[in-house]
Amino acid sequence: MQVHLIRHTRLDIAENICYGQSEVPLASSFLTEKNLILKQLYSKYDAVFSSPLSRCTQLAQEIPTDFYQESARLLELNFGAWEGKNWNDIAPDELNLWMSDFVNIKLGESFINMYHRVVGFIEELLAKDYQKVAIVTHAGVIRIFFAWLLEIPLKNIFRLQIGYGDIYTLNLNLQKDYCSINL
Repeated sequence: MQVHLIRHTRLDIAENICYGQSEVPLASSFLTEKNLILKQLYSKYDAVFSSPLSRCTQLAQEIPTDFYQESARLLELNFGAWEGKNWNDIAPDELNLWMSDFVNIKLGESFINMYHRVVGFIEELLAKDYQKVAIVTHAGVIRIFFAWLLEIPLKNIFRLQIGYGDIYTLNLNLQKDYCSINL
């Protein structure tokens, strides 16, 4: 199964805002970014999946398919009370504590809980008989795909830089053998 993982396009939000699962509007460059992305994709997919947040659905709904589905399992990490706050306004002791073990410390959810929700999606997807799949989602979800496939320890996951509008091609199978990533 070939999977195109696509991060949503740029956002219209101030820098350094923790937005996680919050609804955030797309930047005015959306139309241009969308057209550039669509030129790199197949003319049709067996299935298109999307995070239910509008920053993903607006792009996902433009990708040609006969099967489109939104899934809450493709949401970004829930940062709880931190959502909408400037990272610099979060109390340093709280931020340092979370950063010391972001895998296990729960804000709205812990990263390990997010990992299990996304891996559940991956395993269910791989049980299907799709050949070409597009998934429009968030940087955290894409990092989890890589962590699962490449067995990267979650504590190292933020070393992976995932840009707005980036497309990653994964060739997957259920046994994780002969899987590959084209960056």
